[in-house]
Amino acid sequence: MINKNIDEYLDIFVAHKNFQGVNKKSANSLEAAIRNAIRLSKKNFFLWNGKDCREVYYAIYSLPRNLTKNKMFNGLNGKELLKKAELLGVDRISVSTAERYVRSIRNFSGWLHSQGLIKHDYFKELKPKKIDVKDNAQRMPFSEKQIKKILKSDIFEDNHNYLKWIVLIAIEMGMRQNEISQLYRSNIVKNDGVWCIDVSRDGSDQRLKNKNAPRTIPIPKTLIKLGFIKYVESCNERLFPELKYYELDGYSRNVSKWFSGYKKQWDFGKDRDFHSFRHYFIDKMKQAKVEEFITAELVGHGYEKETYGRYGGSMSVKTVKKIMDKHSSKSVKKMVTRYRLKKLTQILSR
Repeated sequence: MINKNIDEYLDIFVAHKNFQGVNKKSANSLEAAIRNAIRLSKKNFFLWNGKDCREVYYAIYSLPRNLTKNKMFNGLNGKELLKKAELLGVDRISVSTAERYVRSIRNFSGWLHSQGLIKHDYFKELKPKKIDVKDNAQRMPFSEKQIKKILKSDIFEDNHNYLKWIVLIAIEMGMRQNEISQLYRSNIVKNDGVWCIDVSRDGSDQRLKNKNAPRTIPIPKTLIKLGFIKYVESCNERLFPELKYYELDGYSRNVSKWFSGYKKQWDFGKDRDFHSFRHYFIDKMKQAKVEEFITAELVGHGYEKETYGRYGGSMSVKTVKKIMDKHSSKSVKKMVTRYRLKKLTQILSR
């Protein structure tokens, strides 16, 4: 069982992370990872030696998926927990999740050592194991063929369907799911005569992932031609008021649920989810040989190279818009053509 002192110091550690700016959802995920790792030994954490830490490190990669939700594992720790998982034949956590668990327990152990609460930081040298799959292959981007398949869905027939605009923004602008879901009408601005999305956390219910996330992104002409600005003008405050706010997830939870259910009809595997739209956007820019600092600025990534990262200023929105327009999704461009033909037919038939 988890020792009382562990509960006490884990609470202090999580509070420290919150003070440092780690959001509540990430802090909760960090705490859960540490608690699950600690369950891999029956010994009091403060009595772990080097051997205990190594055994837990190796065992993390065999942890069952959804450990805390599965009641069959209640009260089980150490080898009993792993034997039960093996007996039941349940799925194990993914390698990427195991890596997160290792980083979490290392982080906690290092903090305890820095506070003088443990004599040795045995986890310091126990780094996540190397895997053969490259970082950019762990979560796959959508292909243009898959984007075309998605755009054939019925939601794209209705300009008032909020899910249509959420997906199109993800495809054409590479924004994060929650960044899109929490948009207000006030986030749609004109900058130097160009319609843009101001990604900010001005609202009390708006949150951003990191210091690089605040940015201004030009809205590509494909979205303008499809009627996005008219949709914005029809809104009162929030662009997608249908989405409910949750303390941990912001406004994005129901988008995740919708997409997880909807993607089954497209036969997409576990390696593709809503975030794959963002990977698609980044990969498209990479294949088009767009300068990395431009793409980094568009998607809210840091750019650490000395020349551009530290001394370079932002490019004009007009210049960036031209780049985005040039490399818009071919499938979305075809969608624009069909939309304009439909509008023309309606006008002529009056």
